[in-house]
Parts: sequence; structure tokens; C-alpha cells
Amino acid sequence: MAPPERSDEPVGDGVDALTEARLEGSRMRPNAARLASWVEWLLHPEEHEHDRTVIYPDGTRREEPGPVTTANKTPGHFDPVELEFESVLAQYPLVGQYLDGMAAFSTQKVERTNSLLAIGAAAIKNVWWAGDTQMSRLLSELPDEDDWGGPAATARVPVMRRLALVGCVALFWLAGCTGDEPVDRVTDRPVVDLPADRDENTVVTALRRADLCSVLGTAAGPGERVVASSPARCALGEPSPEVVLRVGTLDSQERLVLAATGFSGAKAYVDQRRTDRCAIHFPVSFRLAVTLETTGNSCARAEELADGVAAGLTGSTGAAPVWEACALLRTVPGTEPGPVEDLDSCVDTSSSATLELVYPQDFPPPLARRETIGGAEVWATVDTDPDHPSCALEWAPAAERLVVRLRATTCEAVEPMVAPIHAEARTPPPETTATGRLLYGPDEPDRRFAGACGFADLRGARPQACSPFTNAPAEAVENPLDTGDEPGAACALALAAVTEHFGDLRAVVVDEHGTFACYFVAPERLVQVEFSVSPRTTFDQRPGARTVEIEGHTGNVFTERPPRPGYRYVIAASPDSGVLRLRVTAGPVAGAELGDGGAKAERVLADVLRQHFGGRR
Repeated sequence: MAPPERSDEPVGDGVDALTEARLEGSRMRPNAARLASWVEWLLHPEEHEHDRTVIYPDGTRREEPGPVTTANKTPGHFDPVELEFESVLAQYPLVGQYLDGMAAFSTQKVERTNSLLAIGAAAIKNVWWAGDTQMSRLLSELPDEDDWGGPAATARVPVMRRLALVGCVALFWLAGCTGDEPVDRVTDRPVVDLPADRDENTVVTALRRADLCSVLGTAAGPGERVVASSPARCALGEPSPEVVLRVGTLDSQERLVLAATGFSGAKAYVDQRRTDRCAIHFPVSFRLAVTLETTGNSCARAEELADGVAAGLTGSTGAAPVWEACALLRTVPGTEPGPVEDLDSCVDTSSSATLELVYPQDFPPPLARRETIGGAEVWATVDTDPDHPSCALEWAPAAERLVVRLRATTCEAVEPMVAPIHAEARTPPPETTATGRLLYGPDEPDRRFAGACGFADLRGARPQACSPFTNAPAEAVENPLDTGDEPGAACALALAAVTEHFGDLRAVVVDEHGTFACYFVAPERLVQVEFSVSPRTTFDQRPGARTVEIEGHTGNVFTERPPRPGYRYVIAASPDSGVLRLRVTAGPVAGAELGDGGAKAERVLADVLRQHFGGRR
């Protein structure tokens, strides 16, 4: 069955995936095409009115069967406003890896029951399923060269080579694998010097001494009432805050898609993707940030305050320290606190219990019962719903307004935590000394990518797969068809043409699962150009693609849709084999427009084909 309002053939993202899987002539081709069409449909909810992950105003993400709307808050406008949404697959970056593994086996014909290799094929599939999870974990957790030194680091290289050799031999004998000899990317990939993250303990220490209410009040000016709802969250405007200053997380992908700017000499990211909110994030580590949020459909108010907030944060780390939730949770024996998220809450990963620090307006909570637990007067709120049971224990450990709240599915899970937390929280927070600058400078790296790689959308590749291009002349490339095997060769071939037609972009070398490509990017991140050569791929006209002829070379053009509009070109390099791939997309900054990017891309291809692949034939 095809996806709603679609056929069994993909028309966008899935077309290239089918081409690379080399399924022509295989009995699995129809099923693979249908699967690709479904994945494509799920990846682009903006093209239909069906399944999507809806992003609610409080940040909650929930899968819904269709669009969700809310009342229009603009005076005089009564049409409902659709809530933001994303693909239901957005949280699964390894979907491509999963499909690649299946495609590898779908090209083999040894799974038939009358094949002598059927048992071996079944065994290999089982090994792949079991090993893929462990191998992914091994690769992700293995320390990088810049994180690990000494004899063990040196010895790991031959060990990994032997593991790869054993796997290759097993695949050859059991599954009849064929193809080109794999390239040893351990030695061929350029060594990448990645920037180091700040020490998180040092950052948290500085945040504990940053008086956010004082910072926000000074930025807002006299006459504004500042209210703290927790140790690391302050607001202007009550009872409905119009401005909030808080500590939170800002992941690497968010930093990539948000426009970067500066306030009072500090790096900041502006997020105005929602119509009812503007957020300005000041990064303080590779994970954490101080965020200034304002309500309304404009960033004007946030930008008015941003310079004052940045200046205040630069000199505010000498205030009296506040408690941090994970520090309190660590006082409980047997707990395993998760990473610091916002200073005011922390999750015990061993029990899923949550510790929260709040300044409530009303305490004790209504309908709560009073108990004495661990020497503390505790207020318990219990929900006995069999489907969603919960327990919240709250108490004020000292005469001040700080309230500690423990949440879990049952009270028995959190009652033993009360005594040690109460004993610690009754004392003043420990004095700490904040050192170093809290905010980043405008050009200081705050993501774990080398140089201009921080401006590129690597589509899930690890930071080590990207390195800045060190200029090399195109004349140094002996065989243009072999550029995929030589780091930087693709950049050398396309640099002059891309610079002429797209301007002064920075080139980076990207290892795309065994083929070296070149990405051209800029700090503004308004356009990304990707170029590579696949020497062992034969060009084939694909359904759903527009056919073009550039300098006598036939090719396919695929149109990519918003939110990242663009074009993908697959052009025959020669009559026999080899294809050139060029992809130009808007962004990765959200809301970027491509303009005449398609016309520029064709001019780039024309120059490259004419200069390096024989031109018009």
C-alpha cells in the first residue's frame, strides 16, 4: 500500500537512496521503492495533512495524526493558527543507517531456500542486527585521537583493523560479497583538531553565582518588577511573564539552524521561528546556554534587553551562590544524577525520580497532606490513577522561600531521598569561586567542529568526518574520476567555479561513508553547496527527476522542498561510468531562501565539466 496521496515510487529524498542501493533487477526493488516512498512521506509532513510531531507552546513534542491549531492571539484576526511541527522521524537520526543495512542484503539473492548459502545469509543478517547496535556504540564511545594518548591509543588502530578484516572475511565467505576494496579511512582521513568544550563544573559554578534577577532588572531599567520563580529563572511581568531569563540547554543542531549574532561582544543565537515567542540564547558551553525569552510575534523587546543582559552576565559571577539540583541529588546514596540541564531540576537515572528547586507563590500546595519524613515537614500530593500514578513531595528546608520538590511514580521511591537532601539544603550553598569568561566571544567556537565545519550541515556525520580544506590547485588532481578517494580533491576541482558563482564560501572536506566530498559554506549559513564524484556509479535516468544536459553530459535534477529548499544534480561524468553530484540548499539557518541557487548550480557544473571532464561531447 502506498502512502496517502502518493504512489509506490519516491519523488524526492528517496530517489537517490534507491539509486545508491543498486536494486535494479532485484526482486526487492518494488518493496524498497515503496519503503522509500513511505519514509519520504514521513520526512515531509509539510506536504500533506497527516502524521507529524506537533511542537506545543510549552515545548512538548507529541505525535499527532494531523495539523493542530490554536486560537489566533492577534487582535482582529480570527483564523486559527497552526502549531509548529516536524517530521515524526526527526528524533531518529540513524534511520538512514538502518535502511542502508537492509539495502545491503536486499541486493543479494542467497536468501532463497534452495540456495546453499541460505543458512549463511540468515546468520549474517542475525550478526548484522546484533552487531550493528554494539558497533555503533563502540564507534561512538571510542575516544578520539585528540582525547586519548599513550600506548593504548596507538595499539587500538591495528586492533580495529583486525576487527574490520574479520568482518570482511566473514561477509565474503557467507554472503558472497562483491565490490571494490574498502578504503582505510583510519589513515586516509585527514587528522582533525577539534575544539574542546569548557569544563562543565566550572561553567555550573559560574552560573550558580550569576544573579539572573539582578542582570534582568538592570537591563530592564528602574520601575520594572523582577520575580524569581526558581534559583535559575527570573521574569518581568506578573502573573503572565512577558520576559524570562533562564538557564537551559541548546544542542549543537539548534545552534546550526539559528542565526548567530552578537550583543555587547558576546555570541548569541536568535530564534524567532515561533509566531508567539522570541528567544535569544547566549551559549556558555557546548550544551548549556542562558536564554532570554519574550512573548509576542517580534524580537524587538528581546533585542532591546539583550545588550544589557550580555553585559550583566559578563560581570555577574560574583553574587552569592544558589543551590543546583544535581548537586543536592548527589548527596543521596545510590542515585545517578543525569547531566545538568537547567540548575533547577535533575533526574536520577537509576530511579527516574526528579528533583526540582522552586520559589512557589503558594505553599503548601492545595489538597496535599502533611507528613514528617526524615526530620522534615513534607507535603505529599498523590495521584492514584492506575494508568498514570504519581507522587510529589514538597518541603521548605530553611526559613527562606526555597522549596524542594521530589517527583516519582510512587512515594516509596522518593521518601528515602528526603533526609539527606533536607540535611544538605538546610545549610547555605557552598561557597565557590567562578573563574574565566562565562559568555563566548563572537568568533569563539561553541560547537565541536573544526573551523568552517561548524557552519556545515553534515547530516549526522561525526565531527571527525569533516576537516577544513587546505588549498590545493586543481592541476594537482591526476584523475578527476578518482576525487572521491582523495581528501580535498573534490574541493580542488570545484573551488574556482563555486567561488565565481556563489561568492567567497569556505571549503571543507567531508568523508561521506567512504567517499570524500567537498562542502562550501559560510559563517552566515545561508547557502550550502556540496560537490562529489562517484567513479563507480553508472548514471541512470530516474523517475520523478527533471532531465538536464550540461556541456553535453546528461543528468537528473531533484527539487528539495522547504524547510530546506534546494536542488540535487546527478550528472554523468562519462559514457561508461562515474557521476558528478552537486547539491545546493538554502540554510542550514532556518528561513534562508535559495533565490537563483539552481541557475548558479548549473553554471558551476558547466565550468567543472568543461574544465575537467571533457566539456561538450
